[in-house]
Amino acid sequence: MEKTPSVTISRRTWRRFDNVVRIHPHHEEGYRQMLQALCAKWMGGDEEMFTFAREAVAQAPAGSPLGMLIPTAHLEHVMRHEGDSDGYLARPDVLAELHAAADRSVRHPAFARRPGWPLAPNMFAFVFAMADQHAAAADQFQMIGDIVTDWPWTLFDEPGQTFRDFRAAAYRRSGR
Repeated sequence: MEKTPSVTISRRTWRRFDNVVRIHPHHEEGYRQMLQALCAKWMGGDEEMFTFAREAVAQAPAGSPLGMLIPTAHLEHVMRHEGDSDGYLARPDVLAELHAAADRSVRHPAFARRPGWPLAPNMFAFVFAMADQHAAAADQFQMIGDIVTDWPWTLFDEPGQTFRDFRAAAYRRSGR
């Protein structure tokens, strides 16, 4: 991991993260919180956020839920730029990265349904749906069933209804 403190990310922030991963090398919440700290809306920037997400996913074991850091980073980028009106999520490089992260994470045979497991497929379902990747979204919705997580659905006023609408659209548009 690149741990050179930026102008805004303090050594103390990195030290706290290092302490967490020393005890638990793939601590999901620790990685999610560090990714948030690296977002431009808090203390970082897009380059730092994406570098962190990519390095974390690359070093995580196959089937790790840490793959969700990639769609999270792309979603943070979209939100920072006030939506996806420019088709950012449909860019070939973005789609390739999202699919590669899913292949290494939630679509990998080693992905396990252990405590907290629904968060990763919910994140992938959301971002795949936003990117019009209907079959990929439908696969994640099928895995999830009715297990809706707060994030990312609470980005909308009616998260449960948004989940149902996105799921129905993914199934319909993928022919399921």
